[in-house]
Amino acid sequence: MNQDKQEGMIESLDRVMRLLRRRAHNRLHTGRGVYRLLRIVQNHPAISTRELAELLDVRPSSLNERLVALESEEMIARNRDADDQRVFTVSILPKGIEHLEEVASARSEFHEVLKSILSEEETEQFQYLAAKFADGLETVLPQDEPSGENGYRRGSRRRHHR
Repeated sequence: MNQDKQEGMIESLDRVMRLLRRRAHNRLHTGRGVYRLLRIVQNHPAISTRELAELLDVRPSSLNERLVALESEEMIARNRDADDQRVFTVSILPKGIEHLEEVASARSEFHEVLKSILSEEETEQFQYLAAKFADGLETVLPQDEPSGENGYRRGSRRRHHR
């Protein structure tokens, strides 16, 4: 692939990312990864902060900063584990559930927009190529080093294959 095509691809990716950040449900957005974090907590009642950090692939210190913020917004509660006082567990509160429902509704509307842009076959191709691209980046970026943004690490453990 020549330099112009590579630059065009990167510019297109940048444009897509800018447009995605503008979408309607971002007005409900309380920060990077909050929707995913709340979904995990909802699906894993009383999950330990250690397990949550592993599932999110973030540093525990960064997760704790986010949990403090969500706790102050009354979306989650952190409690000491009854069996091991060194362990904190996280549970979702009604405000967190309400936030999830609002974002899920906005995401559902956005899914309809996506359906009007890409066919089912194009969606599958795009999903495959995006996963391949992400997997490839994970092999060249240093593993388990902070990316510098909210504690998310390069080298996620998730893999998506066709």
